Amino acid sequence: MTLLTVESLLFTALSVGVALAGTTEFGRDLPTSATLYTGAIAFVITLLAIGAGAAWLGAYADTWPSDGREVAAALAIAVGIVAEVVFAWWIVKAIKGS
Repeated sequence: MTLLTVESLLFTALSVGVALAGTTEFGRDLPTSATLYTGAIAFVITLLAIGAGAAWLGAYADTWPSDGREVAAALAIAVGIVAEVVFAWWIVKAIKGS
């Protein structure tokens, strides 16, 4: 669960980066491009997701839960691991296209 929490915190950092990358009436002068910044964070999120996926496999691959609530929790965790990566790269692509 720790990797999923770290992944979520980095996704928050990605969101802050997107907000800071935008221009305002006062202007912004970032030392790097928004695409590079968000791409770097998305890359780290991806690495953490790989670790979280490995931990998920370690927890559920050999002993799949039989209780419906535990199955729902296992599936929700898996979706959370994958969704953050997909959304992070989607944001990077959107910024690159703008």
